[in-house]
Amino acid sequence: MPDPSELLDYVSDVSISKPLIDNWNTYSLDNGATLKIKLIITSIKRSSKYDLFGEPIYVINSQPVVDLDVPKNLLRKIK
Repeated sequence: MPDPSELLDYVSDVSISKPLIDNWNTYSLDNGATLKIKLIITSIKRSSKYDLFGEPIYVINSQPVVDLDVPKNLLRKIK
């Protein structure tokens, strides 16, 4: 496997289209809150390097998006 610093030496941009599936991971917390999270891909670059199976290596930048639904009894009053 190439060193991670080598991956960015020879990369080409890959265009991003709309997600085929836009699902959230949803978790019910024991305090009654609901946590939803998904990953938004911000850029994809294809490296000139390949993994041990001969597949091209991609460098992916992403940003997590979090949505938290908190029950009213957990909220604190703001003065």
